[in-house]
Amino acid sequence: MRWTGQEPSRILRTFYGFDRARDWDEFREASRYYGCPAQNFVYADVDGHIGMRSPGQYPIRANFTGRLPLDGASGDAEWSGWVPFEEYPESIDPVEGFVLSANQQVAPDHYPYYMGWSWDPGYRARRILEMLENDTSVTFEEFRAMQLDTLDVMAREFGPFVEQAVAGSCADATCEDALAVLSAWDFRMEADLAAPAVWWWFANHFREEIYGDEWIAADIVGRMLPMPNVVEHMLKANATSHWFDDVRTPTVAETWEDIAARAFDYTVDHLRMEMGDDVAAWRWGDIHTRELPHLLQLGGLGRGPYPSEGDTLTVNVAPGDVASAGPSWRLLADLSDLDRSVGVYPGGQSGNPVSRHYDDLLRLYLAGEYHDLLVPGSAAEMPAASVESTLILRRP
Repeated sequence: MRWTGQEPSRILRTFYGFDRARDWDEFREASRYYGCPAQNFVYADVDGHIGMRSPGQYPIRANFTGRLPLDGASGDAEWSGWVPFEEYPESIDPVEGFVLSANQQVAPDHYPYYMGWSWDPGYRARRILEMLENDTSVTFEEFRAMQLDTLDVMAREFGPFVEQAVAGSCADATCEDALAVLSAWDFRMEADLAAPAVWWWFANHFREEIYGDEWIAADIVGRMLPMPNVVEHMLKANATSHWFDDVRTPTVAETWEDIAARAFDYTVDHLRMEMGDDVAAWRWGDIHTRELPHLLQLGGLGRGPYPSEGDTLTVNVAPGDVASAGPSWRLLADLSDLDRSVGVYPGGQSGNPVSRHYDDLLRLYLAGEYHDLLVPGSAAEMPAASVESTLILRRP
């Protein structure tokens, strides 16, 4: 087995260089020593320059992608080198006036080197792009709204298809009510709404209904399903795809509408069992929560669960039914006046569980609020009233 994480890396030199970089060139040079995992680093300076660079060690593979096990004895699958540092994906002062990163594919299809395949399906990046393109005023409050945005682009794109498939097929009032709240929804995954719960369960089961029959027929266990953006492409460009047909019913050729109606029926039955017959009483936050486990998974030191907004595909991301991942740090920085900067993370400044600062930022984080940041140029510039304690490290 070979993995870039096993290769020599001078990653600490990168961050040492980042912390001392005075311009883009020094920042870029510091990224030379970054190894694994590959990351998107965004850049901004007080002179108004912005940029993004994606450093990492990218192996050059001759005739394969590395997605499946290969014959290691033949020598045919050995790496032939590394993507040159000068050819890493980067952008500096783009004409658009902004850069964005949300785990999307960072290089265009014509990029000459293979960089991997397991990218985010791109809905978060699409949402960020449309917000930035539609708003040129760029105020703190608008950026705050962007960071907390819960609009699910996939739901917006799929919505008309769902209504088309399910309309007229409901067998009871609960199904009709579920379709009604979905039809009136603004596609925001807010914790106090019913529609997000309907959408989440439908979207996931729809994907399972499309591909699960083939997976079962091929005796495939545990392999991931195609990403949601693949389903979107099929609905819009290949609605008669054979994938919509259920191979378990050889005498019937199911359409995507048949599969969608089946998935919606399953969704209503599941949510009825979870939250009762009254759709108006359903809440996304009742079945979707955030948990903040301790890094060592020590009981009592984590926090949660808390009813949560968002989902896997929203900018304010909260993946899965129980989200234990998400925004680990929210920052709004004004490089013309760093004292205006605010930020928050889901915990506190202290790692000591008996300290009042262990989780005192959590309330702000969950409420979508921020804490003022102190950005002194030196220890001497720290306001005396802000110094609560001093930690002294002594050499033994």
